[in-house]
Amino acid sequence: MVFWICVTLVFGWLVRERLELNRLLRVLTTRVHVFGTRGKTTTTRLLAALFRQNGRTVLGKISGDTPLLIFPDGTEMPLNRRGPANVREYVSCLRRAARSGCDTVVFECMALSPETVVAATGFLKPTHALITNTRPDHHETMGRTPGEIAATLALAARGADAPALASVNSV
Repeated sequence: MVFWICVTLVFGWLVRERLELNRLLRVLTTRVHVFGTRGKTTTTRLLAALFRQNGRTVLGKISGDTPLLIFPDGTEMPLNRRGPANVREYVSCLRRAARSGCDTVVFECMALSPETVVAATGFLKPTHALITNTRPDHHETMGRTPGEIAATLALAARGADAPALASVNSV
């Protein structure tokens, strides 16, 4: 009996979170996800500035060595994490963007492994994905060969409809 109560509570919490995430995604009509092996932070900053200059209300999220939020007025604030980077922080950043009246978000993707790229795109459901470059780097997570790295980055372009990891290696 206790088991089923726990399962019901967890399932209820997951359903509530998915409904909230769907509501946030409807409000944030433009969602740009920046991927690549190098240059993501600079590209995210530039895109957020370009959107601001064109009248959009944008929140940027930098995931580099020092995670930051870039607010609609261009000010920056460190993103305080409880523990290591986690793709679930996308939800709290999307909440903050919606509360700030944003219609656009530009997020640097912190994910490097195929599994976390799929998870990150599942949370953000980007309307646009940008790959900065594909230099051989991050071999421990993205893959050892240029083909494996390209397959991981291709998941970014496919968005939330990315195939399972098993089919990635066949690309």
